[in-house]
Amino acid sequence: MGLVREVVTRGQRAGVPVFTVDRPGPHQAALVFRVGRADETLATSGVTHLVEHLALFAVDDDLRRSGGFVDHFRTVFFTSGSPDEIAQFLVSVSGALQALPLDRVELEKQVLLTEAASAGGSMWQMLMGLRFGAEHFGLLAHDEVGLRRIDADEVARWCASRFVSANAAIWSTCPLPADLDLQLAPGKRFPPQRVMTLAGVPLPAYVDTHTSGVVLSALGSRSTALTVALSLLEQRVHRNLRVGRGLSYAVTGSYVPLAAHAAHVTFGADCLDEHAVIVRDEILQELRGLAQDGPGLDELSAEVEKRIEHWSQENTPDNGELDAAAMDELLGKGVSTRAELVHDLEVLTPDHVSRALWETLETIILCAPTGSDVPAGFRSYDDRTPHKPLGHRYLARGNRSYDLPKRSRIAASDKAISFVGDKSENVVTIRYADVVAVLEHGPGRMTVVDRSGSSIRLDLNSLVKGAQLNGEIRRTVPPYLFVPLERTSKSILDVSRQQLGYRTRAATEIGRLPGYLQPGEQVVKLAVAVRRQRRGLVALTDRRLLFLAKAASRKPRFIEVPLTDIVRVKKRLFGVVFPGIVVTTKTGKHRFADIVPRERAAELIQELTAPGSTTSATKPFDDSLKGRLRDYLLGIVLVGIGLPAVLAHAYAAVWMLIFGVVRLVRTFGRRRDARAFQMR
Repeated sequence: MGLVREVVTRGQRAGVPVFTVDRPGPHQAALVFRVGRADETLATSGVTHLVEHLALFAVDDDLRRSGGFVDHFRTVFFTSGSPDEIAQFLVSVSGALQALPLDRVELEKQVLLTEAASAGGSMWQMLMGLRFGAEHFGLLAHDEVGLRRIDADEVARWCASRFVSANAAIWSTCPLPADLDLQLAPGKRFPPQRVMTLAGVPLPAYVDTHTSGVVLSALGSRSTALTVALSLLEQRVHRNLRVGRGLSYAVTGSYVPLAAHAAHVTFGADCLDEHAVIVRDEILQELRGLAQDGPGLDELSAEVEKRIEHWSQENTPDNGELDAAAMDELLGKGVSTRAELVHDLEVLTPDHVSRALWETLETIILCAPTGSDVPAGFRSYDDRTPHKPLGHRYLARGNRSYDLPKRSRIAASDKAISFVGDKSENVVTIRYADVVAVLEHGPGRMTVVDRSGSSIRLDLNSLVKGAQLNGEIRRTVPPYLFVPLERTSKSILDVSRQQLGYRTRAATEIGRLPGYLQPGEQVVKLAVAVRRQRRGLVALTDRRLLFLAKAASRKPRFIEVPLTDIVRVKKRLFGVVFPGIVVTTKTGKHRFADIVPRERAAELIQELTAPGSTTSATKPFDDSLKGRLRDYLLGIVLVGIGLPAVLAHAYAAVWMLIFGVVRLVRTFGRRRDARAFQMR
């Protein structure tokens, strides 16, 4: 609830509600808008964050005393300084929102993508995704993929509709000028999103997770009784698990408003996996006990007195109280004074606490690393009404050159698409009408996501009639829901299909290759080759030459050669008939035969001997008479001895002649390659 005392003044500046309190500096203030992640869609996710970045970029803040953030239902611009500096900041931000620097859209998108790459998801975000799916509040569990699609025009439209005076509020710790000109368009107030758990989730639900602890979430009505209940539960569990049994280090709870009368509650405790069942059961026992019997009178009185004493010591409202006032104003909830809150506490009874907590029990989603051991009174989160596959099953092309087409796991009709798992109950069906985004990973590869957060990843090029399904999806799903996930480099799958085709004898190795690459390592060339009677994948990267065979076995064969260790590269003998190369390193030789496709052998030599490389095609080239005699000497000697020896010992002489001729031919080829390399 909003914690505001009578000394707080509610006024208005340029059509924006203003909550101020006059207290000594340093002063703080914030401009708050009723727009956040929950107001976006998955295909536009990130647009509010982008507006916030663009607006702050246009504000002159050399001392870095200002900032902003976007949460689930609001966007906040905050600052600190003197009264004049605060007034100037509010005017500057409002002016920037009317004239965003749209020429920086692409740059700020890169900044936000970089920020997201270094930020980790929280347990609270995961719980929101489990409860609300891939829309509204559930978007907090998803990346801001809309940044890959939205353009400057869409950013401008979003800003013009949401960042308006009717959708804003201000709080400040100093009086603001009466003639404060915020330059915001009038607009309209947007109500918060409806708070509804996904249809079909069997509440109370249990989810087996790999978290280092136990955590639960629930929905309840916003009230003083619920905040008191959460605090008492935290105290009880702390005494039991931390103080009494030493099974947990931290016991925490949170209470987050979602709308005028709805709040999202989380509660949890960390623990070792071997103690997870005990910790889980103790938390549930304390929760049910408090909800059923309520707190003791002494326990409740101590909590009430502690809160009232805190407020009595704080004569001036703090920033949190002012922020809560602005938040409740935007959510359409009446702002409560401290006197009203004190009255709520004084009339609070154990029955009020019990009922507030009891209301949450049937909405719990519990996460714990306890496997298939579902606690009593709960159902598995996945125990939902099974989907039925719709439409006909598509045939999949074989990955290997000798595979025949077979039934794929994809089925589709003109209304839905399905993924059929190993078991009949493992079916995911997404209706086109429920699609919230189609994430495009590359040519013919996409992920279809629906409102519930369910997704199906498609590799249309691997299906016999994949082009037909691709056309059906693009005709049925609106174009603005397609999000191209652009990458600075091609994926391994894209490179393999371009260089090896859709069917190859190294399909397994291609799938496992990403696990052998170093961070940032890029694949340049791929080929299939034989090394020591084992067929595998040859991968030339910008750092190493790799060979991977029998990738699916318990002992895969993996060879790596840093490019800096390669001394010489040449074609194998009879390379015209059986394409192959010999790679000489500082420690030995690696021979690759039967290279497919055939032209890849020459391409590998060319890449490895490119200008700037430390590798040479042959030994250092010497075109002088002395250099020629030295290179051809052995071949000349063998031929010279073999010719007169034919009469004495025909069999030995023939072989000597053969070896001599082969030596001369190989020397000629090597010198030709070396001459061409030296001339580049």
